Amino acid sequence: MAQPIRRPIVAARMNHGEQNMREQEYQQLKQNLDALIARVQQLHKDNVTLRQERDSLKLRNHEAKARVEAILQRLKTLEAQS
Repeated sequence: MAQPIRRPIVAARMNHGEQNMREQEYQQLKQNLDALIARVQQLHKDNVTLRQERDSLKLRNHEAKARVEAILQRLKTLEAQS
């Protein structure tokens, strides 16, 4: 029975320069991915902070609206008494 043909691993077929280029590409991709992950984490933190600020502003807006409505009601009452 004939022996199966063994082929060298792809990496073994690459010369040293090609391996070095692949390693550089890998390292660049890894750096880009790390930077992207860091950016996503920062955006998430920023988003949480902005949502808290928005909620605080909504509350302040609601309180201001209630004060304005109370002032308007007092003005109507004063106008009706005159």
